[in-house]
Amino acid sequence: MLMDQLYEHFTSSDIVKYRAALDKKGLFKGTYLERFEKGVLLIILAVGFDDVDNLDAIWRLQNKKMLGTHLTDVLLNHALLKKLGATKILLSTRLFEDEYTACSEELTKHKKAIDLASKEKDLEIVRKMNKYRIKLSSDVQEIRDIENDMELKLGAFIQEMKGILDKDQEIIKTYKDFETYVKIAKGMRNHHKKMKMEAVDFYMSVVKKWKEYFAEIDTSLCYPLLQIHKACENENQQKLKSSIRTLCQDTLLKLRNDADLQTIIHPTWQAKVLPREKKLFCGLVCLIAVAADAAVDISYALDEYLSAFSVISLAEQYDIQMLGYGIINS
Repeated sequence: MLMDQLYEHFTSSDIVKYRAALDKKGLFKGTYLERFEKGVLLIILAVGFDDVDNLDAIWRLQNKKMLGTHLTDVLLNHALLKKLGATKILLSTRLFEDEYTACSEELTKHKKAIDLASKEKDLEIVRKMNKYRIKLSSDVQEIRDIENDMELKLGAFIQEMKGILDKDQEIIKTYKDFETYVKIAKGMRNHHKKMKMEAVDFYMSVVKKWKEYFAEIDTSLCYPLLQIHKACENENQQKLKSSIRTLCQDTLLKLRNDADLQTIIHPTWQAKVLPREKKLFCGLVCLIAVAADAAVDISYALDEYLSAFSVISLAEQYDIQMLGYGIINS
């Protein structure tokens, strides 16, 4: 039966990916996708909430008959339809008022802290993140090394850019504009063999790496954090989780091709650009250091966040801290 096939697919899929897709749509804030259950002629998606406001948001979507549409967009795709041999599947959702009322009453009661060890899925995510921070620690050291290399090439980068830009150019507004100027110059280089672009090419490779690093942080860290119940965290962990997500999202926005370079400032690196050239180069230059600093801050915050869970054994923490120490001091 199609119902059985759908249930098998949902239960074998990574539920964090579904949560991430909902977050990208701006939905299910403060809501946890707990599990899929099989009912009589239906599939139950069990969810949890931080507070009544988050529950009310879902209730409003249901009353507007929009909940099913959003879940269909997230849970079903063309590849799944092809796998099931179906051309179209419509998901209908049911959320009864007595269920809503009972859940609302439960959420208004005094909430007790929950031991992470009692939440199997949360614990699994935390252990995965604990392993990921080994890689992040290594990545951060590589990021700092690349940042240092870029700093050494800044003079050459600015000089090469001066050779690319028109004499009357006063501002570079976005990274997309920067790429366009470079692309045009490379097309002209066939006629001007002496035009150097080694530092410019290196700069562009660094920005590409930065985008890759933060896309991975978003996938491997920020979205899994959405599934860690607030009741399992202390107040400081909740602040750290928010900080990690904010740092990553803000940096990804700055790395967008259409980001306003004039708003990107780094307290140290802005001084490396002459005042009269700030509108041309300050944003481009500061982008490197701003992203590097964000990666370091995220790594530190993740260490502190995970170390606060007593269920993470001292042996696990020690191994990771020692590996991080070895990487930094190698």
